[in-house]
Amino acid sequence: MKKITKALFPVAGMGTRMLPATKAIPKELLPIYNTPIIDVLIEECMEAGIDEIILVTSREKYLIENYFDSFHELEKKLAKKRDFERLARIQKFKKIKFSSVRQGEQLGDGHAIMQAKHLLGDEPFLVIFGDDLTFGTPSSVAQLLQAYEKTQHSIIGVRQVPRETLSSYGVVAISGNSDLEAISGVVEKPKIEDAPSDKAVIGKYVCTSEIWTALENAGTSHGGEMRLIDGFEIMLEKNQQISAQTISGERFDAGSTKGYFLANVFMAMKSGEVSKDEILEVIKK
Repeated sequence: MKKITKALFPVAGMGTRMLPATKAIPKELLPIYNTPIIDVLIEECMEAGIDEIILVTSREKYLIENYFDSFHELEKKLAKKRDFERLARIQKFKKIKFSSVRQGEQLGDGHAIMQAKHLLGDEPFLVIFGDDLTFGTPSSVAQLLQAYEKTQHSIIGVRQVPRETLSSYGVVAISGNSDLEAISGVVEKPKIEDAPSDKAVIGKYVCTSEIWTALENAGTSHGGEMRLIDGFEIMLEKNQQISAQTISGERFDAGSTKGYFLANVFMAMKSGEVSKDEILEVIKK
């Protein structure tokens, strides 16, 4: 059995839903309470046993690479002040290997993933998008890895969503309603009456090496983009197995203004430094 040890983060996008903040700051570095979104996601990967992170970036996203680089002057200053708590927080990623590749043009998430083919080869790997946060035990990454261990094939992370919102998502066709189900198809942003289920695709996947040929065969679709979901559809057409894992926990779409705000409130309360009463008091004002 091939173990998953690598996670790929497509972070080259412009984050237009979060403008104007993302004009200067990558959305993945926007803080959730006091920790950048991508920091939260990569720490989740580390805790689940992932030991290599691959960033697919663009020329505008160099700040993400800088964030995970060493900052010796700051480390020395914190050590001198004996501020070991903050020192540990900025050194925690030294235990993991980082690689990065550039996506020269924004030609879709499938195209972004293809840029890292030479770093992944025939290994199974995670794909994690930098705007979907889920808090729970086990973590979303752990749930994906457990699903792969059971099935040994590609996994699409999904969530049950209100039917009136299904036209905003890719929706999987499944025959049952258990947490782990085989997929027979994926419909992109269907009309509510045409949706094959109420399980919507979120930005968390396990990809096996079959995805490379599938993406090449899929080519480009909407807007001239190469999309990961099109690669999965090709795999299904060739009777290659893919399963949907329903991800449990509190989920926030941190790529939207509303989701980002709610994630901050949740994390503030989770930290124990802000109480529900304090939040309600602010709201009353």
